Amino acid sequence: MKVNNYLTVKFAAVVFFNFSILANAQETEKNIIADYLNQHPQTNKVQVNKAETFKILDIQNDKALNGKVVNINQTYNDIPVYGAIASVIIKNNEVAYISDNFISADATKVKIKSAVYDIKSNFDKILTAAGLKSDTSKYTFDKKHHNSVEVQKAYFSENGVLILVDVLNFYEDGTNNYWNIVVDAETGSLVNKSNLTVFCKFDNDAYSHEHSSFYKVSNEATLPNIYKKKFTTSEKKLDGASYRVFALPIEAPTYGERTLEVDPWYSDASPLGWHDDGENNYTITRGNNVYTYADETGNNIPSGVSDGGNEHVFDFPLIDNNIPADYKDASITNLFYMNNKMHDIAYRFGFDEAGRNFQSNNFGKGEEFTDSDPVLAEARDGGGYNNANFSTPIDGYAPRMQMYLWLSRNYLTYNSPSELIPRAPLTGTNTDFGSTLTSTPITSDVVLANPIDACTDLTNTDVSGKIVLIQRGTCSFDFKYKKAQDKGAAAVIIYNTSPTQAFGDMVGTGITVSIPGVLVDYTEGQIIKSKLDQNINVNISLQNRIRTLDGSLDNGIIAHEYTHGISNRSTGNGYSCLNPFYANEQMGEGWSDFLALILTNKADATASQPRGLGTYVSNQLTTEGGIRPAKYSPDFNINSFTYGDTNGMAYDVGDGTYALDVHSIGFVWATMLWDLQWKFAEKYGFSNDIANNPESGSAMITQLVLTALKIQGCYPSFIKGRDAIIAADASINGGANKCLIWDTFAKRGLGVNAKSGKTAGSGNGLLPAISDQIEDFSIPTDCQLMATDENSSSNHAVSLYPNPAGNEFRIKANVPKGVKAKISIYDFSGKKITEDFIDVNADIINTSKLQNGIYIVKGDGIGFSFSKKLVIRK
Repeated sequence: MKVNNYLTVKFAAVVFFNFSILANAQETEKNIIADYLNQHPQTNKVQVNKAETFKILDIQNDKALNGKVVNINQTYNDIPVYGAIASVIIKNNEVAYISDNFISADATKVKIKSAVYDIKSNFDKILTAAGLKSDTSKYTFDKKHHNSVEVQKAYFSENGVLILVDVLNFYEDGTNNYWNIVVDAETGSLVNKSNLTVFCKFDNDAYSHEHSSFYKVSNEATLPNIYKKKFTTSEKKLDGASYRVFALPIEAPTYGERTLEVDPWYSDASPLGWHDDGENNYTITRGNNVYTYADETGNNIPSGVSDGGNEHVFDFPLIDNNIPADYKDASITNLFYMNNKMHDIAYRFGFDEAGRNFQSNNFGKGEEFTDSDPVLAEARDGGGYNNANFSTPIDGYAPRMQMYLWLSRNYLTYNSPSELIPRAPLTGTNTDFGSTLTSTPITSDVVLANPIDACTDLTNTDVSGKIVLIQRGTCSFDFKYKKAQDKGAAAVIIYNTSPTQAFGDMVGTGITVSIPGVLVDYTEGQIIKSKLDQNINVNISLQNRIRTLDGSLDNGIIAHEYTHGISNRSTGNGYSCLNPFYANEQMGEGWSDFLALILTNKADATASQPRGLGTYVSNQLTTEGGIRPAKYSPDFNINSFTYGDTNGMAYDVGDGTYALDVHSIGFVWATMLWDLQWKFAEKYGFSNDIANNPESGSAMITQLVLTALKIQGCYPSFIKGRDAIIAADASINGGANKCLIWDTFAKRGLGVNAKSGKTAGSGNGLLPAISDQIEDFSIPTDCQLMATDENSSSNHAVSLYPNPAGNEFRIKANVPKGVKAKISIYDFSGKKITEDFIDVNADIINTSKLQNGIYIVKGDGIGFSFSKKLVIRK
């Protein structure tokens, strides 16, 4: 028998399998998938090749799908192909959906190794080559140990050639870095390294940090007895607990008051409550789903837990006095509550035992999935400030959430006008030039520099003793300071020139100046400038004031971090398939923002109310934008981001290499999901309590989003994420929302003909592959025919061109020459923008005054009428 040597794995059809016989429980699914691939080569772009095989990684019984999710890994010579993991829906013993994530490689160029590199004896060399600590005594290859190194053989595709490699996964000693190291199996040379811990750097002052070793929860030998406090068997109490917390949907302290929540768990998700793991019933903030403690020393060892006593009463004072030590118990309790709520809510949407969730004890459910992995939630982590992170190791090892204290540097306060006094803008300051601000305030009126950029001598006559507002750009910071100082200014305020400009502290070029100043963002600068332009007096004080805020009180950020665990565990192999090195478009930050917003929706929320995120820790008003480029809103006047805006979302890290701006990329994805939430709410009804209102549109879209995680396959792009949501709707709802979903994605540029381009960066200092995405605003033909808004009542074919349009467009219709019609343009909210009578097929319609977005063009003429979508994209 002749075997085709070209290893095509775009869902390679499997005729026979050359790996070990799988368990009987998997045999049926294996055959179903193999038969499907053989029978649908064109549908799935499959080319038959008998040399190709796959192995089943896991089978998940999914209640929402009423079927099974099967994750499969391509193999060659019985060895997995790295990252080539696809996901399959099986219903009624048939394949209902399959993701396309296998790879193509040339089998004639596979590097078959004659020798195998000894990982254990050479582990110190591997660590050194990877730039990591080389104390090998800190690691073990015993899988039962908390510092174990997981190793597996794989074929790694490099330029179409399969290379045999060893893949190592482990926590770096002394840090929270969870590394994925790939080395050549013959030589031990480094092929790739990537950090799988998700560090959410929310602002420019965020710090990376290091910690001591990771441990499995069952290993408690080094923990003080106080942190193992629990009931004896005779004292065991399963019911009754109360927690004074910021209960959902309250996002943070600035959004509402704490309440005493009694037994707030869901019994289907936490059958023994939040403190019982089936063996022990703890009186502290520990249980089956999460172990919450303070880690103020930054070494991953508890420095404090909250103890509710035998009655489980966690009612502690919260004193907002800028001294975190005075309310540590309240902070730990809130973090414990929120992690458990995330567990219980996500459980109802399929993040359960079979979904590889986080539990110490699986209680016999999902037996094939490993337990002993509750979340380790660390409050007040001592490794830095203004940050949070989440690491998701292999199933069976506990993930770690690290929450920080946030230092809000309030250098600027308003004294007038009255409407600005509540504002607390984020500010940067000069670091290596000029004088520094002190606790003694500099108070004065603000004047606008003339010229505004202060790159030439100021012509103002009213600068002496004042604080000068200057626009950033053109010349250096210290040069601007000098021009203001020359006119007698007491201090300066420099503001960014655009909403997306980088923000932080200011660095000089060596010019000697003696006055202090601050940098504010674009929005703040425009607020001040608009007042001055209206001749409204603005009086401010500049001084060095630091306010300490506790991230463990911000439910939005806790939800964001926990969702990183959900998305990682739900995708592909459950730990490495959202690695941005290989998935430049991976939407991790987007899923996290989306679920955080959903869970903190107010009861009276509407689509017209834009949402910020992280306003509390950013020391902003609840109505401000928080930590993202724009507020979340379906209104293009507020948030006009589309898929095309992801192009170039990378930044220079300072040494000539680039890093992906994962938060901005995720923000675009979350914008699309947020639009979907409101479209589903419009169709099925809104609810801010999704766990208890599963029929609401809010719950339905949450279910689709979380289910899509399971079926999108490894290294997803925006396209695969979109397709997975559509597939989830097809499987759960019979495709009832197909066109609604397409319409919503297409509005944001993720239409039928959108393309991801290359989705993996080089990692060699070159700009990552985040610059060739092609957006498209079209929807499938069947959705065009089904959309009643777009049907021509007189059966005359009507089209708009060009569409998308810029400053003008024309109408082409199958009507006699000279036919006139009334043409009305409406925005997506239904508001009429323009109306005119035109000669169809002849006149040009001017759209120069329309902003980018989606519009409806309606035409009424003698004998015909129509309604069509128009995209404005300038």
